Amino acid sequence: GERPPAPPPPPPPQPPPPPFATMKAAVLIAAVVVLGLAAHANAECANACSGHGTCGTKDQCTCYPNWQAADCSERTCPFGLAFVDTPQGDLNHDGSVADASGGAAVQWHNKNVYEKYPNVASTSYNSADGTEEAHFYTECSNKGTCDRESGECQCLDGYEGSSCQRTSCPNSCSGHGVCRTMQEIAEANMTKRVADRLTGGDIILTGVDSAFTYDLWDKDKNQACVCDAGWSGFDCSLRECPRGDDPMTHRSEDCLGKACRNERQVITIGCADATCHNQFQF
Repeated sequence: GERPPAPPPPPPPQPPPPPFATMKAAVLIAAVVVLGLAAHANAECANACSGHGTCGTKDQCTCYPNWQAADCSERTCPFGLAFVDTPQGDLNHDGSVADASGGAAVQWHNKNVYEKYPNVASTSYNSADGTEEAHFYTECSNKGTCDRESGECQCLDGYEGSSCQRTSCPNSCSGHGVCRTMQEIAEANMTKRVADRLTGGDIILTGVDSAFTYDLWDKDKNQACVCDAGWSGFDCSLRECPRGDDPMTHRSEDCLGKACRNERQVITIGCADATCHNQFQF
């Protein structure tokens, strides 16, 4: 028989790749791995919590202070005592608004929030302890809207302050008065005015005639104008005319049970020359 043909000779050995090519391939593989890991990390929490929070269980962001929203991309505005508040509803989504365990925890509030009102043991008017829900701390004091880009409150007309925490005095008191809080007015009886003087030296006063301590929830929130002498009105824009006795107030009932004082006015008429002839016309 014939011999089988000899196998072909093996190919000559290839030279090893240059070091640069090997390094380039390794860097490319590492970059693909890093990008894959980054994509996986970004997929856990929305927008990776925007850099303003940490990603926790169930892909939920826990925002840093003064940031909120599902991806912590929105700023939180300053808080103040609410002028008025409303029930929050089912905050923890358990199908009930009658939670008796102290309320539900939320990121945008510095205390656990009750889901319905009233649901507190105390009726204190000192909102600082959190027991007066209708006037506890809320964003922009519930009298403004929050600019989520800047974190600044846009107050409704008639309110001012970083958290819209106080009322504005109308027309800045027209330049004829000063704007003061209710607590300041009460403690210094700033609006005390004499309305009338009675027989025996008694007087009738208007405004806060006796100083007292006003310490309710709106003591530093509601403001009013204290007008300069000779000016009046809610914005101190009205001039006051000279006061005199009302001829119709002749009964003691009209004068706080005191004897009314009849005011006597003297009119002196003179002539500049001798042409008057004792005749006058009013």
